[in-house]
Amino acid sequence: MRKINNRGLTLIELLVAIAISSMVITLIYHITLTSQKAAHKDVLKTALNNEAVYITEHMNEALLNTDQVEAEDLDEENNQFSSFAAINISLEHEGSSGDFQETRSTIKIKIADGNLYIDGKVINSPDYMLSNSYFTSENGNLNCYFTIKQKSSDHSLKFFTVYSIQKGEG
Repeated sequence: MRKINNRGLTLIELLVAIAISSMVITLIYHITLTSQKAAHKDVLKTALNNEAVYITEHMNEALLNTDQVEAEDLDEENNQFSSFAAINISLEHEGSSGDFQETRSTIKIKIADGNLYIDGKVINSPDYMLSNSYFTSENGNLNCYFTIKQKSSDHSLKFFTVYSIQKGEG
């Protein structure tokens, strides 16, 4: 028959158990930390993408029926500008005379102080700013180059949109 050892654990057995437990705990900690960092990065990317969609939706609405774009601060060398007037030209019927009257409506769009303004209203959220953002106009297209930066971190997103518009003179 076997003898039962009533002495308990030896010091070596205890040290081995502590070492193995420490390795398992360290591994679990690093996996958890890596997962949290990845999740945080995904949340920041999603927030930047949502801000880009928000800005694009407002630009789409502002430029919906635009017939001309008049740059207000055109850099002739680079063909870049940070503000412009979006002009909608429409013909309205003049009552009983049968004539049509041309009417113009203008929407001012500009990038200044890290913000996008449409008719004087700040479009981007307060947590974000626009940097190195500008507009160009070529071949009847308005090209919008945006870089959105989160103010509380160094994360940024660059995106580009094109609108088919005939550039007005002036």
